[in-house]
Amino acid sequence: MNAAVLVGLAGAAAGGAAAAIVLPGDLPCARAEDLAALAASAVGRRAVAIATDHAGTGTNALLLRPPDAIAPSFGLGSAERHRAAAVAAGAAVLTVARERLARDVDTLDDLAALPGLPIGAATAAALARLGPTLAELTAARAAGEMETGQPPAW
Repeated sequence: MNAAVLVGLAGAAAGGAAAAIVLPGDLPCARAEDLAALAASAVGRRAVAIATDHAGTGTNALLLRPPDAIAPSFGLGSAERHRAAAVAAGAAVLTVARERLARDVDTLDDLAALPGLPIGAATAAALARLGPTLAELTAARAAGEMETGQPPAW
């Protein structure tokens, strides 16, 4: 993922973008106002804003001003790597707490929690189609056939 993000950021910089937001596709609760808040949070010529996951250790959204302020380093523990890279690059760094940006889908538990969260119509429809499969996976986990925190095995 980091290599692909780096290509996109290079394209944004080459195109003259003053800033870029990296937003992974597993954020079903994210709304436009969350991105606006992220964009407004980073001030100055060199800034990095990090929206962390619900555990506070991963990066669920990343604003870079300019787009090449730091290299992306997504993966386990990425929030701290992004903070350290921002400091090393002399960029202002800010952690942004937005509940809807904190809700990513990395594990079966994350997926199972979605019906109680503010999700969009397309995500709700997808969950309805997954209903039986999700129920089977949840039952398998409860029976000890699957470790908690493991990604779903589709």
